[in-house]
Amino acid sequence: MKVSIIIPVYGVAQWIERCAESLMRQTYADIEYIFVDDCTTDDSVEIIRQVALRFPDRTDTVRILRHETNRGVAAARNTGTKAATGDAVMHVDGDDYVRDDMVVRMVEEMERSVADVVECGYVKVDEGGETLVPPVVCGDETYLRLLLCQNLVHNGMWCRLISRNLFTERNIEFMEGVNYGDDFAVIPRVMVHSKKRSVVNECLYYYNCVNLSSYTHKVDDRHSAQYIQAMNAVSDYIEKCDSGNRYASALDVGKVNVLRHIRRYAQDSDALRAKVKFRPTTTIGRMMGTLMNGKIPLAAANVIYLLWRKLLVLKWTMLS
Repeated sequence: MKVSIIIPVYGVAQWIERCAESLMRQTYADIEYIFVDDCTTDDSVEIIRQVALRFPDRTDTVRILRHETNRGVAAARNTGTKAATGDAVMHVDGDDYVRDDMVVRMVEEMERSVADVVECGYVKVDEGGETLVPPVVCGDETYLRLLLCQNLVHNGMWCRLISRNLFTERNIEFMEGVNYGDDFAVIPRVMVHSKKRSVVNECLYYYNCVNLSSYTHKVDDRHSAQYIQAMNAVSDYIEKCDSGNRYASALDVGKVNVLRHIRRYAQDSDALRAKVKFRPTTTIGRMMGTLMNGKIPLAAANVIYLLWRKLLVLKWTMLS
């Protein structure tokens, strides 16, 4: 199995050497590395070239693609995914790094289980040290429900090995311009078509939470608008695929979570609500949406929302 590793590059000079070295040190042989230079203004690309020279067995497998203009991380992921020639793809952020045996462990599990998606645990690295976050083990339908709820399971592209045909055969792309919530805009669409998900029950990926300039550390109205775009797209896609309404309640939890996000962070909440195209479809989902948009204090609305979500998760996990 050939693996394509895709790494967006923008403003990560402080971290990219560690990232690139960890990728070049992989014990698995058949890897192509696709670094996508999104017009970075620092010396990240030169650092990548220097690292590649230190690994002569890998040098010819390194490709550096460049955007003519800065287009954002979602566009960079698209460029890398479209250029990939591997049987499976893996996305790694330029400020993170991985364990030397990550690829071989993920490939072994994909081949053993004949899964379309393999996920591992990760190590959250911040100023306080390291925290191990193991992968969630549950049935595939339950996992997709948890993804749709948001904030319950990891929904990033990283930590996953994904069969490339899930992107090519289903025409699944990242939403260019949506750089906050870009992963969430894609992962549920991938998972709804995946025949099987499996896990490697080890923490093989190191997630850097020290980089305060990353998109995940910014919450303003511009980023919130992108998050709403992602939810609009996911909601529309899942509703079209879900003829039996198996995921309606989970999708409603995710929709109300977006409304909660607006109340928590918005400077201009009316302008953001005008961008919301989705509506809860279940009776209780509509009630919760009205509650979250109403005049009841956010703290009280949040307690009711979390209780509703907890009861649903308990039901799903009991059935899993």
